[in-house]
Amino acid sequence: MQADVSSEVDVSRMVNTTFQTWGQIDIIVNNAATILSRIDVDDIEPDQWRRVIDLNLTGSFLRAGAVLPHMIKRKTAKIITISSMGGRKGARGEGPYYASKAALNNFTETLVAETYDHGIDVNYICPGAVEAEMIRILTRGNSASRLMRPKEIAAAAQFLASNESSSITDTVIDAAGPSTTSFQID
Repeated sequence: MQADVSSEVDVSRMVNTTFQTWGQIDIIVNNAATILSRIDVDDIEPDQWRRVIDLNLTGSFLRAGAVLPHMIKRKTAKIITISSMGGRKGARGEGPYYASKAALNNFTETLVAETYDHGIDVNYICPGAVEAEMIRILTRGNSASRLMRPKEIAAAAQFLASNESSSITDTVIDAAGPSTTSFQID
């Protein structure tokens, strides 16, 4: 099902359709993101800033808010957030993206605090550079480093979604592999 995760209407439709089809939601993976081409803060238009924040941060808030009452009632669920190593430290030309990911990390920690007593496991993954359209935009297709493959991040998320991770909550997995140490934007 396609949805704009920054739209309250789309998120509500997506959640309602899922409940009608499956009767419950056991797992949320917050993975939607966007980025601007490298641009300094003084050149960013407010609408550009809002678009990145809305998709990267507000979308996770909307999804969590829509399903948490049901998850809390069931006393079991998993919330997995795909954030970024970029959420730990700012960088030139990456203001909205890095700010949104730093806030997303903090929002995920808030979810941990608010859901722990309800049996909901909340964790997040902070990847380095992953083969994706966002990286092609940033590097203009000229990345010299070995980018992580999406399936490498998916494997970490799959583990966190599985019963094997039932004792893991409030954990961040840094999944940078070899991508971050040599990743440079030209």
